Parts: sequence; C-alpha cells; structure tokens
Amino acid sequence: MKPLKELVELAKKKEKKKVVVACCQDKEVLLAFEKARKLGLVEVILIGDINKTKYIAESLNIKDMVMKGLVDTSIILKAVLNKEVGLRDGKILSQISILDIPNY
Repeated sequence: MKPLKELVELAKKKEKKKVVVACCQDKEVLLAFEKARKLGLVEVILIGDINKTKYIAESLNIKDMVMKGLVDTSIILKAVLNKEVGLRDGKILSQISILDIPNY
C-alpha cells in the first residue's frame, strides 16, 4: 500500500472527477470535500438541506463550494441501483474507503 500522499499525487495527474454528495449537511463531509476540492482532485456538487449546509460551511469558513453525506448507505444504494432511474450503466460499481490514521 502506498502512503496517502503518494496516492494524492497520482490522483492529481488524472482527470478531475465530479462528485455529487447526497445529504451534505455534515461538518466532516464538508471539510473532507473542501480539502479535496482545494487539492484540485474533484468538482463537488452538494445536495441536501441548503440552509443547514450554508450554516455549517460558513462556520467552517468554506465559501466556494457547489458524496455519500449524512444518509444511510442502504438508502443511497437503493436509489443508485434502481433499474429504471438509477446510475447503473452495466459497468462495475465499487466503493473504496482510504483512511490515513497518524501513529497507526
């Protein structure tokens, strides 16, 4: 496994991805995507309670923002996997989590 810094540098060399965050009104979600946006890794689209999101973003001094957020995985996957209106296009669907825990 490569250190997180190496993975970030590799990601910077790739095309920037568009990430849509459902139920984005969460402090940790906004902090994570603001960091990724500042690194030039993603374009973020936030979907959720606009007033709560603006309040949290302003309290964090995040001013320029447009992923699974504060919503249960089962709810988001049901929508994504819906055969009639979901996001499935016949390609592989995967979820990856990377944690960088100092001193671990």
